[in-house]
Amino acid sequence: MIKDRLEESMIINKLCFEEGICKLFENEIKEIVDSSLPRLPERTRNIYLMSRKKNMKNEEIAKELNVTVKTIEYHMTKALSLLREELREYL
Repeated sequence: MIKDRLEESMIINKLCFEEGICKLFENEIKEIVDSSLPRLPERTRNIYLMSRKKNMKNEEIAKELNVTVKTIEYHMTKALSLLREELREYL
């Protein structure tokens, strides 16, 4: 019984530690993304934000901006490429 509780406590402590590390990385990644966005061209940045912050689908963004889905895909590729470059240490 005591051994089980000790093991359970160790598991909980490990999970809390790992969760804390994950939260730290999450905050760092968010800061990198936020500081990288202003370097994107305005249209690319707006499309990225519509996709990721407003959770809009490419088709919805294309319709709202009156452009093709391929145009949205182009801008998302451009934005994600820059972010991958900035986040290469974390990937």
